[in-house]
Amino acid sequence: MLGKRIAKIILIIGAGVICALFILFAYVSTKVKNEFEAQLNAFFNMGQRGDGFYFEIPKPFSCSGFFSYECKVPVLKIMMQQEKQAEIDNFTMGFRDIRINSLQRYMRGNIKTLEIAQNVSPEFIPHSFEYISKDSVVDRHSGEVFSHSVFKTIGNNADAEIQTNLKLKSKKFSNKNIINIFKDLFEHNMDRDAFVEKLEFDLQKTSFKLVSKNIKEAMLSVLKQERQIHENEYEKTINEGADNIRFLMGLFGVFDSPYGEQVMSAIGAYVDLLKGRIKSVEVGLNAKEEDQYFKAKRVFLHPNPNDVQRIFAKIFNYYDLSVEVEE
Repeated sequence: MLGKRIAKIILIIGAGVICALFILFAYVSTKVKNEFEAQLNAFFNMGQRGDGFYFEIPKPFSCSGFFSYECKVPVLKIMMQQEKQAEIDNFTMGFRDIRINSLQRYMRGNIKTLEIAQNVSPEFIPHSFEYISKDSVVDRHSGEVFSHSVFKTIGNNADAEIQTNLKLKSKKFSNKNIINIFKDLFEHNMDRDAFVEKLEFDLQKTSFKLVSKNIKEAMLSVLKQERQIHENEYEKTINEGADNIRFLMGLFGVFDSPYGEQVMSAIGAYVDLLKGRIKSVEVGLNAKEEDQYFKAKRVFLHPNPNDVQRIFAKIFNYYDLSVEVEE
């Protein structure tokens, strides 16, 4: 009898502990969700600051979720000097697979207008985009964070994809978990210039991939409208365009650089893509060594010709250029 009573007491205590933990987790989860919602709305409603880009959201973000969070807004406008550059419908941001030192972020939306592409044929303007990033704290003491991200635009005739492996390092990240790091990044009153001054980044790998769904037919349609060419003149026109590009690059000494052969290969691959001979082309930069950090302030805050030259010198010295095709 005594053993049964002890077992019952242990079960009751265990159930109580589980209920208490559940209430605690629910409180923490709701608190984090509400904080993210408030910070997102403050961040995206900052308004114009200087001559840079800013956002407008006619309606506020609404977030939902328990241990994963998804925040939506019906319309997001990207502005510059009070002129609309892009308008995104059903813009969504989310966080999932959240751990103490890692999480996944994602964004998606439908592209309603894209002013920067107003001179581009509608055949090649994307109608939506997707973004996903897997982020993790590498070193809490030094404030080092690693991100593997994929940004993809989806169109009727072609998809484009940018992949990046990137390390960021900042004292502002030191001794913080991944949630607090991203809460800081979306802090609306953070001094961006002061933050970038102390930020370092190590671009380990980046690539751009163009996938054809119907590129040849779309390009032929554009050329027929704009230059009145016949179908049997299409390949000749593409070859002439590629020859002009090669000539200009030759004038600037591109083919005398360490990447000359790869650039020539990339041009040939894009020609094959436009002719419908291959499915995709991917051009990438891969770091030869790890931990080649750049000072972010030199690139983003106070760039000058000498810094640009040093950056290109680093690219030539520390990165390999690759070209891959899919038939």
